[in-house]
Amino acid sequence: MASPIVAALSLLATLLLSEGEILPASSARVRWQGRALWAENGSASFSWAGVQASMTVRNATTVSVRLMSDFKDPTISMFRVFVDNGPGVKIHVRGAEWEEYMLVSGLSSSSAHNITLWYATDPVSTDWEWSVTNQRITIESFITDGGFESPPPVRQRRLEFIGDSSMAGDHIDTAAGVDHCRGDHSGSYSALICGYFQANCSTMALTGHSVYRNCCGDPSDQTMVNLSRRIIAGDGSAVFDDSQFVPDATVLHLGTNDARWIKDEVEEKDFVSTYVNFLRELTVRHATSNLPIFCLIGPKPVPETDQLVRDAVDQYVSRFGSRNVHFVNLTGAELDGCHDHPGWKGHRQAFDMLIGTMSEVLGWNGTSSGVHQMLPIPEQEPEPLNIAQRSNSRVWLIAVSVCAAASPPSRRKRHGGRVRAAPSTVPEGGRGAGGALASSCAMKVEAALTA
Repeated sequence: MASPIVAALSLLATLLLSEGEILPASSARVRWQGRALWAENGSASFSWAGVQASMTVRNATTVSVRLMSDFKDPTISMFRVFVDNGPGVKIHVRGAEWEEYMLVSGLSSSSAHNITLWYATDPVSTDWEWSVTNQRITIESFITDGGFESPPPVRQRRLEFIGDSSMAGDHIDTAAGVDHCRGDHSGSYSALICGYFQANCSTMALTGHSVYRNCCGDPSDQTMVNLSRRIIAGDGSAVFDDSQFVPDATVLHLGTNDARWIKDEVEEKDFVSTYVNFLRELTVRHATSNLPIFCLIGPKPVPETDQLVRDAVDQYVSRFGSRNVHFVNLTGAELDGCHDHPGWKGHRQAFDMLIGTMSEVLGWNGTSSGVHQMLPIPEQEPEPLNIAQRSNSRVWLIAVSVCAAASPPSRRKRHGGRVRAAPSTVPEGGRGAGGALASSCAMKVEAALTA
């Protein structure tokens, strides 16, 4: 007969394992921002920096996500995790295969928590393929040892951002380490604007790309005029339904990467004509001639195209009688990032230079409390779910065994088009949906054993 201690621990493990929940990415209890491609199995795929998933958990100490990547170098991709609007902690993708990643642990189970997972990497910066490789990250599900509640409310204000590397937050990070000179969209002026106005934002921004001709690659490569219509940046077969997201305003930062091609008056006129036509196209896309559009230059001065952007705005206003297109000069914000790009401070300065004009035109008030604060870098990422340093502990192995024995075979979830049993042990490397549930169970049983 089992001892009272073993029986008690088994009961505890059973209760712990029965409390968790696995939530498909497509659930109405996940609030998404940005463009994602939805599959029949409930998964969500995306590649644009700035895509976010927000959710609310209660009675939870852990939240994790199950995802995979088909980027050529998946380890370049990075997320930020924001808990209750606190500083964002980095989560790097570790490989291409399906894996469960711990987003946060140690939550207080006595209160509800808002969790936001924010994809922060420009897809072009993962392989520097200027034609834009058809690759993406796919999220299958979110997992907690508590329960998911209704997500944060939908943000009513809507902003669309179309631009290049500075808008994506590329080259923002100058700190030594694995992310040296890499990007982080969550620190970009576009992200800060969204936070300040509490807006639902959709961002399409790619390094090296522009409106007339991209900086690099083949001259026939698509510019942001067409790329901005896509759900996945490198997938021309899936075009976004513009009726699903009608912005209150569009912000453009295009022209910097055209500069090397502007060598005579003919090319200057072609650039202006292309820019004006794109402005007109945006009003057609969103079915309103009154769409406010903010056309930015800077922070890096670009003599070849800066004045041409101003000329395009003036020509558009003259031709179409519109007073809703606005020229904004961000030159003067510091280029404290890598490769003549704004860094953390420069993006904050660009944000400060832009909010006044946008507030006046849109009649919006904002709040600095909506602007996320970045943690100093380098940062400590959450531990992988296998918790390797515990693997040789006798107490830990006992805790894992107790949770394995308590896991009922009837607990089954459908994922990825297949039926799979909820894991009964802590998975190797954290693989398999539900690893966070098993890990949480084992850690709590371990605590009970060592108390």
